[in-house]
Amino acid sequence: MMGKSQNDIQSSITDLQVRRLDSSPSRNMAQPARTLNPPIPDSLTEPPPRNPARSQTPAIPGNTPIRRRTTKKGNCKGCSEPITGKSVSSADGRLTGRYHKECFVCTTCSEPFQTATFYVIDDAPYCERHYHKLNGSVCIGCDRGIEGQYLETERNQKFHPNCLTCSDCKRILKHDYFEMGGRVYCERDAFHRAQQGRFLGPGTGGSNRMQRRTTRLMMM
Repeated sequence: MMGKSQNDIQSSITDLQVRRLDSSPSRNMAQPARTLNPPIPDSLTEPPPRNPARSQTPAIPGNTPIRRRTTKKGNCKGCSEPITGKSVSSADGRLTGRYHKECFVCTTCSEPFQTATFYVIDDAPYCERHYHKLNGSVCIGCDRGIEGQYLETERNQKFHPNCLTCSDCKRILKHDYFEMGGRVYCERDAFHRAQQGRFLGPGTGGSNRMQRRTTRLMMM
């Protein structure tokens, strides 16, 4: 093997030193760049705009809440307290004043009216029954109120036209009738009882006698 010259040996040493320098880590090697968060758009940081349809009036410190105004309708005729809400009054004006709904009851029995119909006496509301009792318009036959035509007897008793009937045969009596012992009979049954001597006979008289009565047709 041929020996290397001095120049070749020097070149090899220099080349080896260069390789060692290249393979060793460098202290001045650049550090990897840090990833920065991208800037947040202004549209994400600002509060969302208010919905104009749901906008609210900002509260003013020191101001009291605004209350709705209520229109007074005077005092209730039933309890004398002020009326601020719904009320009841007469549609035809026959009854004056206004009432709370719970105060609008019959003056006599204090029961609420079942329908929109009520009766008035001396500017006070009444149910049907107590109105007719106070008005003297109760039918003797059915004990109900009379409105319209009625029959009035000589004793001022009032009947619906179809309520004056014979006590025996229940026949409707339109004009004349017979009274015996405080009961009403048609002509046939009255004579039949008279013949039997139940009400007419020796020693009888007064209210037990058969008496002819008449009626008159009236309008309430």
